[in-house]
Amino acid sequence: MVLCLFVYSLTEFRLRRKLERTGETVISQTKKQTKRPTLKWVFFRFRRVWEFVTVEERRRVKRVADLNVELWKILRLPGREYEKYYI
Repeated sequence: MVLCLFVYSLTEFRLRRKLERTGETVISQTKKQTKRPTLKWVFFRFRRVWEFVTVEERRRVKRVADLNVELWKILRLPGREYEKYYI
């Protein structure tokens, strides 16, 4: 449990630090722009994003649905290693 809380806290810290450095903001629970979102809220924003697989020309193609501009911005902030899971 301690390890999980450490990873959670570290991820939230890295996201907030990146927002501060880039001057970017995200929408908070109160629909206002913030540079200090909670990770719980960020995870909540991703709740409707889902992955599905289709077959096209005998190939399985992975697709991700319901990623909007705000979510892409959040994905790009921590770096390419996070974004690759949604491409």
